[in-house]
Amino acid sequence: MISLDGVTPVAHGESLPVVEKTVALDLLPLMAARNGWTPDKIESLAITADGTLISATDNDGVDDATGETQVLYPGMAGDLK
Repeated sequence: MISLDGVTPVAHGESLPVVEKTVALDLLPLMAARNGWTPDKIESLAITADGTLISATDNDGVDDATGETQVLYPGMAGDLK
């Protein structure tokens, strides 16, 4: 999760503020759980109105990819650290 508390926008060309991030969820185990080819990255992450997390992969641009798309349901946003 990335908190924007205390971050002030700046004009183009000025020094950008630095934010800190915290890993809230490791999706790699879910991506590898199907015991096949593991996608190289997540393409999207959404939070539905009830707080359900939905993530998708799309690796059609990778030469050795199977072309498989995975839709993952890693849990609820409220359960993240």
